[in-house]
Amino acid sequence: MQKRGVSLLGIALLSFLSMEALAEWRVDKKVDAITDREEKTAEVYNADGYKFSVYRAANNRVYGLFALPNNLVEAIALEQLLYLRVDKQKAEKIDPGNPLADLGIKTYFWKPGFVNFLLWHGKQEEGIAPVIDQLMAGENVLIRYPVGTGGTRDVAFTLDGAKSAIATALDLSQDPGIQAKAKEAEIYKRVVTTYMTGCTKSRNASRGIACTDKYLGCSKRFPSPDWQGLDGCLKR
Repeated sequence: MQKRGVSLLGIALLSFLSMEALAEWRVDKKVDAITDREEKTAEVYNADGYKFSVYRAANNRVYGLFALPNNLVEAIALEQLLYLRVDKQKAEKIDPGNPLADLGIKTYFWKPGFVNFLLWHGKQEEGIAPVIDQLMAGENVLIRYPVGTGGTRDVAFTLDGAKSAIATALDLSQDPGIQAKAKEAEIYKRVVTTYMTGCTKSRNASRGIACTDKYLGCSKRFPSPDWQGLDGCLKR
């Protein structure tokens, strides 16, 4: 009886350790047999077998993948909204109708058991997408997906180890100069967004056109990442 008890304890311990290992982010590496391109994916599984991963595609864009457990008799509803939220940050809307799709950019790919979706254009020198920064700095991420039979389901993943795994998988540079330039590019985008939001709120058509023309002139004189020059020009 004692041996059996020890054996059962050992099995329980191994099971617990396996679940703990699955809950940690890791980098999966593969080499494409045709192109010899190394494909790296930062991924994590939760205790229920759901998977979330982040990877850089051959077109240099960065995508996320959310997949259901293999043994789950359920499907993700076709072309409906998903939501991704890191900690208490504003939730990201994963929209099958993303306007970028009209430009020929693959933003959403659906199968009953998984969904791929665009997260970032992938150009670090132009700024890292806020959602990538959040995933690398957060504690947990929650994904809400539409169930094929109706309703939604929330699935949570730890972000323990995500910073290192995502940086490795996406080949993010640790060069301070590149990181500083990326931060300035992000500020530049915020300046543009704030100004153009004000332009669109104008009820006077001619004023709105003048507002837009001013932005076009200033942005030509002060291209990204010179946000201070742009900001000063727009305020004059």
